[in-house]
Amino acid sequence: MNASLTAALEPLRAADQSIKKVAGTARTLKPGTCNATSLEQLGQSALLRHDPDVAQVFAFGLAAIAEAMVDSFPETLFWDLDFMAAEILRQDDPGRIEQLCADLAQLQLQYGRHSVLAFRYIHDFTYGYDWAKWVMREPQERRAVRPFDPAFISYLRKRGEELLLLIERDDDKYPKLPDGRSRNPFGFSREPVHEALLFTDLASQGLLPVRAWDAESEPVAERPFADLRFDRARLLGVPMRGSSNA
Repeated sequence: MNASLTAALEPLRAADQSIKKVAGTARTLKPGTCNATSLEQLGQSALLRHDPDVAQVFAFGLAAIAEAMVDSFPETLFWDLDFMAAEILRQDDPGRIEQLCADLAQLQLQYGRHSVLAFRYIHDFTYGYDWAKWVMREPQERRAVRPFDPAFISYLRKRGEELLLLIERDDDKYPKLPDGRSRNPFGFSREPVHEALLFTDLASQGLLPVRAWDAESEPVAERPFADLRFDRARLLGVPMRGSSNA
């Protein structure tokens, strides 16, 4: 590996350190494993398997995405990015990779703690819940769209703008929030202890739309994932909205 390609890994090493600062350990949901694949490892794999121009743009782009996640979602618990990395590389063109990475990074800023949207974690995005819900609204037209394809990212950017309008109107599901409070439009607690319990269970039960730790996995939209998650939350004793300990 020549010096210029080795240098391309530096932003990924820096992003790994940024994750470590906010998370301590980059945890994974892969059953039987503790640590997520490092960004440096993902970059090394790309450098070995892809054209140097593609690999370099990918390395810088993935680092930018991860840094945006750290900045916007520092409370994220699980950092599996293997599948996302593989999907970015499927673009197989430096220009398309650069644009997709820029859009993915911007998406974090649009939805995270610096925005009035103020979502707490990136899990629903990286593990495919947002994508599966969108696909199943029009499955015939959308089933060929993958979780990080530009078409879906474009939808999320537009959806974020729609949510801003709902918040401005103080919508019942998406109300205005006090400064510093995270948004939870779900019917169950998403405090870290409950989030970790529920997502670990969902992974062990095979109930995630995207197995984000597996670069070669196939995403699945055609199951009622939102209902299944709610059922598992109730079964596990996660506090429900309106209960005395929610």
